Amino acid sequence: MTVNCNMIMNSNQVKLDSQLAQLEDLEAIAYLHMKAFPNFFLTAMGLSFVREYYRAVLEFPDSIAMVIQRENKLLGFIVGFGNPEAFYDFYRKRRLRLVGLTFWAIIRKPYLIKRILLNFRRVSDIKTPESDIELSSLAVTPDEQGRGIGTKLIQSFLQIATERKYQNVYLTTDSQSNDSVNYFYSKLGFILEESFLSGSRQMNRYRKTLKITN
Repeated sequence: MTVNCNMIMNSNQVKLDSQLAQLEDLEAIAYLHMKAFPNFFLTAMGLSFVREYYRAVLEFPDSIAMVIQRENKLLGFIVGFGNPEAFYDFYRKRRLRLVGLTFWAIIRKPYLIKRILLNFRRVSDIKTPESDIELSSLAVTPDEQGRGIGTKLIQSFLQIATERKYQNVYLTTDSQSNDSVNYFYSKLGFILEESFLSGSRQMNRYRKTLKITN
């Protein structure tokens, strides 16, 4: 299904539009995540773990997942979900798959034990109004950055969130050494709500209030 938004043009004058992600996009999404977020916790857990996370996102009823492709090549994706508490409950029910993947991640990288515990506590502390939706991941392949793909994906995500009657979109991103990303979200109307520590990382939490139409 194609979202009814304005087309964008890259420098080669190729028209691109965003589409709802399908399970057949899973492998490409997982690979792009690994490339786009090299120092993130999920990436450190390994490709199979990343794949399982995005499989859960795509199968979760309250998720929004969009992709932009050219000639069947993934250029970028965005994912998020309403009711994050329910999502993480849904995700944890896959424990039979996750336990084995977590075990092998720890065998390969023992330092992950601390990060796994910190991440578990962070997820357990999530309390979000049902009117809010979390923008979890946005990634654009490196050689396509700066061509409006990220903006297009955000616009598509916001449109669907509005249609589903969500009132706010929120996201978290690194505060330090991340000026271009923080500027990007600010430029699109996201308001810095708070800064906080997640382990040793200083994080910014942004929120955007949606205009709900009858």
